Amino acid sequence: MSDSSIPDWSCVPYSRKKVYMIITLPLMLLILIIFGYLFFLNPFFGIIYISFWFGANIFQSYCCEYQDCPYTDGFCPAVAGIIPASRIANLPIIKNMKKSKTRFDLFATFGSLCLIGLIVFPVFFIVELGILYPLGYIVFIVIYAILFLWNVCPVCAIRGTCPGGKASTTLRNLLRKS
Repeated sequence: MSDSSIPDWSCVPYSRKKVYMIITLPLMLLILIIFGYLFFLNPFFGIIYISFWFGANIFQSYCCEYQDCPYTDGFCPAVAGIIPASRIANLPIIKNMKKSKTRFDLFATFGSLCLIGLIVFPVFFIVELGILYPLGYIVFIVIYAILFLWNVCPVCAIRGTCPGGKASTTLRNLLRKS
């Protein structure tokens, strides 16, 4: 591992739990509302939607274990409320998997695709409610992402390996130079 991929243990335990919760709880509520709406339309659509969230948790759990994430035994400031990933990482099926950079890259990609699915999938259905709904939804997601990258990632122990942490660091460095 390179120096930037070594967890910053000074960030453990995570110091901005309240900020994380203030930013993440509205998103979790929105996820539940969308799940309910999609499930009402067609239970199959609701199950597909919530499967993206569970998929992100499962794939991320291997990434937690692979990186020796210091949050696996405590509070985890995971994007989109995928906090259970840090607990799933402690299950024997994940802990006993052979550590492999190839598997890490694959699982990180699948986890990211699940998060993208969580964001994109409902747009196809909420557009039927009128143009303001998907526009409001997209604005909400953009605001969430900005708040998360700006307030949560900079004090996360794995910001050197996490895609969000890397994006946050790059963004902050670019803003400092300008």
